[in-house]
Amino acid sequence: MKKSFPAPAEQLQEVMSRTYLEKRVSGPLPASNSQQLVTWLIKLLLGLPSDVLASVISRLCAQAVTSGKEETVTEYFDSQLEVQPTAQFLEAIAAEKSPTVLFVARRPYFTILREALHLRDLGWKCYLLHSLPINEDVQRSLDEAFAGRLQTANHQLFIERLVRAASADIVHVQCWMFDYILGAGIVRAVTDVPVVCEFYDVTSLYADEAFLKTNWEASAVDLDLAMERIIFREADAVVTRFAPEALVELEARHDHLTEVIQFWPYPSNHYINYGTGPASASDGKMRFVFAGGVFPMNNDHPSELFPGRGLLPAAEKLLKQGYAVDVLHDPNRPLSPADATYRAYFEFADLHPEFRLLNGLPADKVAGALSEYDFGMILFDMPAGVLKTRAGLLDWGIGTKLFTYLEAGLPVIVNREYGYMAKIIEDNDIGIAVSSGEIESVSNRISALDLPNLRKNVRCYNEKHGMSSEISRLAELYNGLMSWDR
Repeated sequence: MKKSFPAPAEQLQEVMSRTYLEKRVSGPLPASNSQQLVTWLIKLLLGLPSDVLASVISRLCAQAVTSGKEETVTEYFDSQLEVQPTAQFLEAIAAEKSPTVLFVARRPYFTILREALHLRDLGWKCYLLHSLPINEDVQRSLDEAFAGRLQTANHQLFIERLVRAASADIVHVQCWMFDYILGAGIVRAVTDVPVVCEFYDVTSLYADEAFLKTNWEASAVDLDLAMERIIFREADAVVTRFAPEALVELEARHDHLTEVIQFWPYPSNHYINYGTGPASASDGKMRFVFAGGVFPMNNDHPSELFPGRGLLPAAEKLLKQGYAVDVLHDPNRPLSPADATYRAYFEFADLHPEFRLLNGLPADKVAGALSEYDFGMILFDMPAGVLKTRAGLLDWGIGTKLFTYLEAGLPVIVNREYGYMAKIIEDNDIGIAVSSGEIESVSNRISALDLPNLRKNVRCYNEKHGMSSEISRLAELYNGLMSWDR
């Protein structure tokens, strides 16, 4: 079953009818005067339910543009820049004497949070613009790292207008698969300050285009690949987590690449918490933890495209060897037994008492909770021949949860199929790599390990490659971009 993007709510048909609109603003629709249109739009949009507001704005903007009323949309957005708290946010950035970075995301994740914390330590002032709601505990973590934070309307054109109005020295965009339009739109819209785009996954590296289109709408795949090309060619710089080999392929695909640096969410000394050691020291039960979001076990997330579908089979093999396994989920997506999306996980937990599903924690509390485990796991059962993803996903990628485990002092157990990540773990002796076929007998490997030495090596890695040591590379990138004549 192909994964579709949300259609407007049915109630929008009524909301967008001419009769409803005239009734709502107590007067006929203005015919041509631009200022009248702007005033009318404001009357219409004030008080609309938040769940339909973005869709209404999108429909209105589309109608305005196709009917030659682009200036109406522009004037409406300009008027909203003067409304609080948006105006206060923009004024705070403009008043800064220190160099400023405006981070932009739909929903911010821990990667840019770590970067902002350590840029702050170097004297930068970081601001965050996001358009989707976030958990209250996560908000607190973000507010400690950023000098200012604004949640704005989740509308592409307005976000672009707001970023243009900000007077930051650098714009840094969090780019996610099937939403590259956020980054590409800002790259095209903002020309007076450098725009840096940071990728997690890269669509063209994830799977072949034809196979992507078996799961997602062809138009969505085409759009994402086109936006990817714009970003890699036109952004002032790109940040990625991939191995150097990936850049060779990306350059061949896009004919040209902008400046690209490899930068990871390195362990942060602000969050490192080694606790008192694993709970197994007192009860003898070795515990594994998977920290992060799990994939729904449904047709929209087939095993051919989502390695994470193999989490439960891998957990079952660990459980049979006498281990306990917990999932500490994404704090922005609380788990509930009532949510059919994750029913398979709760059913599995009901059958296996040593498997638990736990809701996630904010960045400053995760490491303390994880420190009681013996291993952080990036481990899935991936039977040979099932996955249809490209080398870019397994061979060249690196999971960001790796660094969360390191902040807790945990050795990591990872699939050997993740070639680049497995090499990093083994070269630094901070865990072990096993193939999918070895999971059912991994106890033989684990029983021979010197676990205290692995934990010691994790601490050494954190001292050498912590974010406090690495952040200067990102700052140097920013400074170089700011020195260019634009």
